[in-house]
Amino acid sequence: MIPGNDDKPIQYQHNTSSPFTATHAAISIPLEESQIESIAQREGWRCLRCSRGDFDIIEFWVENSLLLELATPELAEKYTALFAPENLAQYFGEKNKA
Repeated sequence: MIPGNDDKPIQYQHNTSSPFTATHAAISIPLEESQIESIAQREGWRCLRCSRGDFDIIEFWVENSLLLELATPELAEKYTALFAPENLAQYFGEKNKA
């Protein structure tokens, strides 16, 4: 999708270089991991739980080309605790020492 000119809506452009996009989103959702996996399986899309070092996410590949990093309530709780404002200085300070 590309922006339309002036007052025109979005336009579509075929990308022949790659079916993938560099854009992705991390989203907290009120589903369990098994429910997410079920949706991916039904659609034939790639889905797997991955570690990002200090936290886990579920890679959910919409149409096997657009990445959504999904966080179940359990995963989101760990992520938000890790990156809470009061923990950021310590977290990044430790990362910079390595």
